[in-house]
Amino acid sequence: AHRIYSAKLAPAILSGRALAAKIKAGKLPDRFTARTVYQAGWSRLTTAESVQQAVNLLAEHDWLRAIQEPAAAAGGRPRVSYQINPAILETAP
Repeated sequence: AHRIYSAKLAPAILSGRALAAKIKAGKLPDRFTARTVYQAGWSRLTTAESVQQAVNLLAEHDWLRAIQEPAAAAGGRPRVSYQINPAILETAP
């Protein structure tokens, strides 16, 4: 069972580690969208799916907080942005 589940979880963990490294290095603003991340083209974070897995993992571990933003008055779609936990930035080397 461990081998079966690890094949599915490993990409999410690797993507999460890659995003965590970018956060610690200060490569992202305090508030960002998943689109911002995958458009940067960083290793392990090149697709919408890999970025979504990474932000979900980091949100579960209190690195990020998801913020629902409503559609603008002029139109458009609602979106989700992510805010970095300030405590994480304080412990950055």
